[in-house]
Amino acid sequence: MWIRPAFAALERAWREARGAAEREHVTPYLRRKDLFRCVNIAGLADMSHLRWTVDYPDDLQMVRALLGRAGASKPADCDRFDFYRVLEADPAMSAVNRHVRNEGYATSVAAEHDLDSDGRGGR
Repeated sequence: MWIRPAFAALERAWREARGAAEREHVTPYLRRKDLFRCVNIAGLADMSHLRWTVDYPDDLQMVRALLGRAGASKPADCDRFDFYRVLEADPAMSAVNRHVRNEGYATSVAAEHDLDSDGRGGR
C-alpha cells in the first residue's frame, strides 16, 4: 500500500525542507530525484488540464458547484469520477477556477529569491 511511504515522504519533507517555497509547496521538494523514487501513474483519460486545488475563493466555489451538480452534500458522498461526469456534461464549468498553473509556487520562489539577493533571508 502506498499510504505509508507517501506519509513518510511528507514527514521527511516537513522535517527537512528549508526554503519558504519548499515548505509552502511540498511537491517540488518531493520531486527531487536524489531523495525520492517517483513514478507517474497515468489514468484512463488525461485530466491534467483541470485544477484540483483550493487556493482561491473561486476554487472553493468550484468544489461546491461540483458537489451540488454531483448530488452530494459532502465530498465523501462522491468521487472524482462523479466530478468528471459533471465536467463532461458541462465543460464550460471548468473555467470557473482557471488560473495559471503553479502560480503560487512561482510567486513563492520569486519572493525567496528576492530575500536571498537582499541578504535578508532565504536559505
